[in-house]
Amino acid sequence: MTRMRISQARRMTRRDVLRGFGVAGAGTLTLLLSACSSAAPTPTATSAPAAAAPTSAPTTAPAAPTSAPTAAPTTAAVSATATPASQAATTPAAASNTSLSVPKGFDLHLLQWSSFVAEADAEIKRQAADFGKQYGGTVTIDIVNGNDLQAKVSAAVQSQSGPDIIQMEYNWPWLYSDACIDLSEEAKTLETKFGGYYDFMKSYSLVNGKWLAIPYTVVSNAWTYRTDWWKEATGSDKFAETLDDLYTQGVQLKKAGHPLAQAMGHAYGDANTMWYGTLWNFGGQEVDQDGKTVKINSPETEAALAWAAKMYKDTFDPSVLSWDDSSNNRAYLAQTISATQNGASIYIVAKQKYADIAKVTNNAVEPKGPKSDLPGYEIQLNFEHAVMKWSKYQDAAKAFIVWLMQPAQYSKWLGQSAGYNVGPLHYYDDDPVWNTDPKLKPFKDAIKASRWPGWPANPGRQAAEALSKYIIVDMFAKVAQGTTPKDAMTWAESQLKPIYGG
Repeated sequence: MTRMRISQARRMTRRDVLRGFGVAGAGTLTLLLSACSSAAPTPTATSAPAAAAPTSAPTTAPAAPTSAPTAAPTTAAVSATATPASQAATTPAAASNTSLSVPKGFDLHLLQWSSFVAEADAEIKRQAADFGKQYGGTVTIDIVNGNDLQAKVSAAVQSQSGPDIIQMEYNWPWLYSDACIDLSEEAKTLETKFGGYYDFMKSYSLVNGKWLAIPYTVVSNAWTYRTDWWKEATGSDKFAETLDDLYTQGVQLKKAGHPLAQAMGHAYGDANTMWYGTLWNFGGQEVDQDGKTVKINSPETEAALAWAAKMYKDTFDPSVLSWDDSSNNRAYLAQTISATQNGASIYIVAKQKYADIAKVTNNAVEPKGPKSDLPGYEIQLNFEHAVMKWSKYQDAAKAFIVWLMQPAQYSKWLGQSAGYNVGPLHYYDDDPVWNTDPKLKPFKDAIKASRWPGWPANPGRQAAEALSKYIIVDMFAKVAQGTTPKDAMTWAESQLKPIYGG
């Protein structure tokens, strides 16, 4: 199939960015932002990546962002080398047209998941404290278990109160669009200055022509596997390049006492990544390009389900039906499974705490299926920052989430995450973290084949609802428990039609 176009524009390097800002050598980078009161320019339409049949992403035609109440009469302008707010009321933005002012006295709260790499959470907390100190306010990072995040988001939206900024997952900006302010000016400034976003990341945050969130990161998934057991069981330490070969290898590994495993329960990251990807790799889809006609009941979906059923029966640890997102991490490091699809966290923790396991661990991209190339299709666990309409400090919230994306902050955060996170902007494609360990490369490569829920249709609220209800994951879990592929498809169709209106 046609592989996803990464960007229509040429990839921008770090040198290009610094040159564009007029910064020499190791000089400073000034953050460009339009003033809150200015009208948003009409951006150029953007196309979505090529799919099985071409699909266009929404055309961006944003309205002006919502202005926030002024929290204090004195303001500090955001700059990468800004004077702390205690020293000056306003810091000039040397290379910008206008700068977004940050009212002093802000008290921001950002709600996010708990990363599987603790150092990443520690770094964003440090950066939050630094921003508050520089600009005369406070930023608190509220961290919750990933399984609890959506419930807290839904409660906040329903009550119209809570955190000022929410680190949303997947296509939640579509689901909670009425609660998010327009961030089009800020998102387009970042897009222009840092080489553009990956298209699948844009699909999550660009809602009906408005940027309702700013992409923050991708937790890219690849297969982590034991090279020693692989060689003992198959005669080679090379991971499969096709899904059929993965089944063959998995049978050999399980017979040798080293099963494979992947979550088939309501694991918000691992299960969605694996089973949406499997559907697409066989040519199945939940809905047609029109975004209305449910197409889950098809020979392609049936083939995907048949493959999943035999994978579960002949290669998997049977406990995967009840696994959450931490289960495969624990199982791999406990040496009870030989391979699993996951973010880089398993390998990173192995390097930190289990050197003997890390030595015999490697990573590989998702194998290709009958309707995909290498790497195979996946949904990646992505995060984006949304500013909520009820926030009293919207100007400060906007400034903070854009400030986080500047190289002085973001590259350091990527380094602390040690390869677990991938940047959404092409400027960070060559971040130094990717030169630290060649075994991390598959996690960077995997995002080339990323798609969004509902693909090949344009992103939408309906696909976000289907994802939140785990309909695709449950369809695959049913065949693992003995339901026939045809009956599982019929069930999924009955769940999807009311959502899509078919």
